[in-house]
Amino acid sequence: MTDLFNKHYRGVWEGHAANESAPRWLRAACLAYARCQPNGHTPFPRGLVALALATHDPVTGELIVPDRRTVYDAIRVAVDNGWLAQQSCARCLIVPPHAVAFDVGTAKARNAVCTWHESKSTRKQVA
Repeated sequence: MTDLFNKHYRGVWEGHAANESAPRWLRAACLAYARCQPNGHTPFPRGLVALALATHDPVTGELIVPDRRTVYDAIRVAVDNGWLAQQSCARCLIVPPHAVAFDVGTAKARNAVCTWHESKSTRKQVA
């Protein structure tokens, strides 16, 4: 069978990521698909994934931001279900290479090194 693909709209994935009735692991995966770069990586500032996975208290309307462990667990379930790549973390969600292809950008953009993972690797070497 030939590998066929369709174009998907990022805004639809953003909408799925914001759907508070969906499981957090699926929302994390949708967030990655909505924002991934040509290399499949989706870097985030500290705390932004947690904020994206927040829910509202149905009674008070208060925003409930999940703690680090809850975010980590959601990402691990998304990885275990094959929606995110193994190296995904709260600072960079990674769409598996077999799940995305880009028809725009140069080979340089598709092969770009992720700044988060590169700095993480450098920090490990220094320690």
